[in-house]
Amino acid sequence: MNRLVHDIEVAVRGFRRAPAFAATVVLILGLGIGMTVAMLTVSDAVLWRRLPVRDQDRVVVLWGVGEGAQTQLQLRLPQYERFRAASRTLSEAAAVPHWGVIPYPMADGDRNLSLRHALVTGNFFQTLGSTTALGRPLQPADDVVGAEPVMVISHNVWTQQFAGDPNIIGRRLTMRGFRGLTYTIVGVARAGLDYPVGTDVWAPVVPFTTIAGQSYVTVFVVGRLAPDASPAMARAELFNFLRRADEASSNLAVPVGAAAQTLSEAVLGNVRPALLVLTSAALLLLLAACLNVGNLLLLRAHGHTREIGIRRALGAGYGDIAKHVLLESTLLAAGGGLLGLLVALGLLRALFVMPPADLPRLDMIRLGGAPVTVAALVTVVAVLLFGLGPAIAAARIDPAALLRVSSGSRGQSGRRSGLRHALVGAQIALAFVVLAGAGLLTRSLARLQRLDLGFSSDGVSLIQISLPSRLGGNQREVLALHEQVVAKFRAVPGVSGATPLFMPPFVGEGFNVDI
Repeated sequence: MNRLVHDIEVAVRGFRRAPAFAATVVLILGLGIGMTVAMLTVSDAVLWRRLPVRDQDRVVVLWGVGEGAQTQLQLRLPQYERFRAASRTLSEAAAVPHWGVIPYPMADGDRNLSLRHALVTGNFFQTLGSTTALGRPLQPADDVVGAEPVMVISHNVWTQQFAGDPNIIGRRLTMRGFRGLTYTIVGVARAGLDYPVGTDVWAPVVPFTTIAGQSYVTVFVVGRLAPDASPAMARAELFNFLRRADEASSNLAVPVGAAAQTLSEAVLGNVRPALLVLTSAALLLLLAACLNVGNLLLLRAHGHTREIGIRRALGAGYGDIAKHVLLESTLLAAGGGLLGLLVALGLLRALFVMPPADLPRLDMIRLGGAPVTVAALVTVVAVLLFGLGPAIAAARIDPAALLRVSSGSRGQSGRRSGLRHALVGAQIALAFVVLAGAGLLTRSLARLQRLDLGFSSDGVSLIQISLPSRLGGNQREVLALHEQVVAKFRAVPGVSGATPLFMPPFVGEGFNVDI
């Protein structure tokens, strides 16, 4: 132990003689490791970890396709019930709101919350084959007329809004504006269950529509494939059902097909390509950092050739030289790794503070495990390879040759220069790849910013208001209050115009276009 402490002190003294070298290596490694670990952590949590459902590849989401191949056609609840009863390709089927989730103001005692609400049928969790981390899931008995309003909250809301309270089961939350509709929390979903994407609360359809006075609900079908069925067969079955429904009634849109996605595809949406590109870029950055550090270590080994010769002349053996260089490389790798973990933590914290709108499964993102192991192994191997290899090669040369300028030493120097030139060439090639990708992304972003959307978004804001629960279903009072609020907004200095909205614009395809 004393000898190890002494060797560490010798290595640290060497770094003190060249502080710029040590700081540069640690900084390069820290940035490369930090960004790579952060991206690998996000990709691992979002893309590769399986959803907390049974046989996720056998669960599909189905909807109709209208004319133009872009209009999404949804089913009303009675139509969903008929399709569920008649389906031969689905062993189980549930329904989710086709519009996704909508934030609703809710009161937890004196505290106000805004929770994104998803109305699902009572067999939703049963169809997914998903259990709860606490309490129980929704059940079919919760989704009937006269049932007490209950809800299951997401794991993320449980930890973020309720601090992981183990006594959360039984707590009551009041939805503002819907006749004081009060829900009882009966369960906490498992971490990673994020469908519909962004859901904070799952609640059964019927109690909400009964008490809130809304009977118009349109849905997508979430089904578990029968043993011999495929997504294509389920898609064809839904299309035939929609076509028969179209022939029997007057419709707002004509079905021309149907679409099917696996549950994982529905959760990820368009996130997968973006994450794969960003993760590949982060790995290229780590590789470039390792090559850069390798070049610096080769330069340091070349500059210490004479020092190695003196140590050999004084009796140091191959093992002593290798041990010293190995310890130096290990300390540099440890410093870079520690800085990298701090950088990764900072990046992930920034991600939680400002999460991208479409990034699912945020509650699964945790630093550690495979991403840290992969980045650490790549870095350690690179540092040891570039740091230990040249030193061992120098240690094998005759001490007398190391202490004089000779043709042999010039040849060795030439070989090292060739390796350094190869590393520089590899660095330049990687830099061109990264810069080309960054340039293409920048060009695409610039084009998107110049795209004419047909309206000006400058100075436009969306403001959500919550109606007093005492108004209940009094439509006249609600409309009068809306007029008063809008009039007060228009009177605010600097406001040039204001208008009420039932739903914000661009909520998605096919809103309120049904069969």
